[in-house]
Amino acid sequence: MQSALSENDAFCSAAKGAALLQAVLDVIDTCDGLIERGVPAAVIEEHDFGPLIRVRDEAGPDETEPVDKVRAELLRSLEELA
Repeated sequence: MQSALSENDAFCSAAKGAALLQAVLDVIDTCDGLIERGVPAAVIEEHDFGPLIRVRDEAGPDETEPVDKVRAELLRSLEELA
């Protein structure tokens, strides 16, 4: 969902939108994998997903690098739960 009140999110390029979507899908896949490996859902739910939520506002309309960085950091930190 985009926000018309956010300078960086009122409009975004297709590349930024695709990077955000890929980040979310990768996080879902990683969480599914953690569940399959026996990590309790409650542990995953306590993890801080805030950076992924905030990056849409923090990255400029055409920027994908900040999204990719947050994605990589979040996936790394999730894997540490295993």
